Amino acid sequence: MQKTTRQALLGMLALAGATACSELPTEVSMPAAADWARSFAVAPAGALVDPIVNGSFETGDFTGWVVQPTGAAGQWSVTGPGQGGSAGMAPTAPSDGSFVAWNAFNAAGPATFTLYQDVALPSDDVEVSWRYRAQWTSDYPDNQARTADVQLRDPGTGAVLATLHSFSTGPASVAPTGDTGWLTVSVPFAGVAGQVVRIHVTQSVPDFFPGPGQFEVDAFSMVALSPSNPEPPPTDPTVEDPSDAGSCKAGGWEAFGFKNQGQCVRFVETGKDSR
Repeated sequence: MQKTTRQALLGMLALAGATACSELPTEVSMPAAADWARSFAVAPAGALVDPIVNGSFETGDFTGWVVQPTGAAGQWSVTGPGQGGSAGMAPTAPSDGSFVAWNAFNAAGPATFTLYQDVALPSDDVEVSWRYRAQWTSDYPDNQARTADVQLRDPGTGAVLATLHSFSTGPASVAPTGDTGWLTVSVPFAGVAGQVVRIHVTQSVPDFFPGPGQFEVDAFSMVALSPSNPEPPPTDPTVEDPSDAGSCKAGGWEAFGFKNQGQCVRFVETGKDSR
């Protein structure tokens, strides 16, 4: 990625992490961006073809995604419902469609598991969303927290550009067991339209087989955003306003920039400017 692109991402990326309510130790990391001054609304359906490939894993595999490591205990898998569920964990239950990506959230730590996809952002500002569910039980009271972050990274260097969402089980002394249920995260960001970024899920299991667990992700998607309070179009300071209805007649409305005489007269009578 070119330096100018990285600078744009670092300097202009605007994030607003949104997490479902939970009493679990969950935090969101957001970089500040002074130029994120507008509020946004989701654009009408069909305004954007989702650039995320296989976001709900409905191919039944990791088409479009890269997983690391492979062949390791606790690695990522794509399955239908009813899988996993060891040691009291609830079995897999896709939240969107028939398949879900998941792993055991347990390994011969310290270990890291990653799942990522490089995405070419459209020319619109966007909102990315996904769902996840974490379950765990700690076998030892001194177990450290297991974590899962969703980040934006530079595809060229792997550098973390922003953290969209952070999840932590908390240490075993605080939260020895837990089940978040399915949570939805939606994060809008602007100022990076047209760039290529990496949506990167990274898990950390710091201890050697800390205890049973299960982490599921599903329904990655991206929708276009449109300004909910766009600025009015600029007016031409050289165009004067009509002073009375008479000045709109005999083609006078054209000099004031109106499309017809009726618009010109309505402006004089009501102040409604339809130019």
